[in-house]
Amino acid sequence: MVRLPRPPPPGRGGYGALMAAFGLGALPGAVLAAGGGDPTGRQVRKLALATALLALLPAAGPNPPVAFAAVAAAGFAGIRFVTAANTLVQLRSTDAVRGRVMAAWSMALPGTLPVTGLLVSAAVQLGGPRAGLLLAAAALATTTLLGRRALRDGA
Repeated sequence: MVRLPRPPPPGRGGYGALMAAFGLGALPGAVLAAGGGDPTGRQVRKLALATALLALLPAAGPNPPVAFAAVAAAGFAGIRFVTAANTLVQLRSTDAVRGRVMAAWSMALPGTLPVTGLLVSAAVQLGGPRAGLLLAAAALATTTLLGRRALRDGA
């Protein structure tokens, strides 16, 4: 007897489609970031806050088309933000310490995932995917506002 595979649980295909929408938005964001000039602290702040705001939209989105458009826009802003922040860190570091700064930067980004992953996972389990998006967006906005001094221009 031949067994047919079970259909995927509801939501699996939707998640994959949302990730594809994020990638579709991120691609032009990456191309634009590659062609841009040197980022400023103000630009990094604006991109971080735009990413946080755009992450709120799928959490509040009333239907899938709104969520897909919001996730694509978040992908665009998010990749621009990460690229600009990475570039700014390198440009503001002196030659003597740039390697060490980038090593710390490279460790800090994935190094926070065990903690943030647990927090967002708990929020999703308790309140659903929208709660996870809300928490992630709030954390990014809060961190950006608290770190605004570090992103001053002309410092």
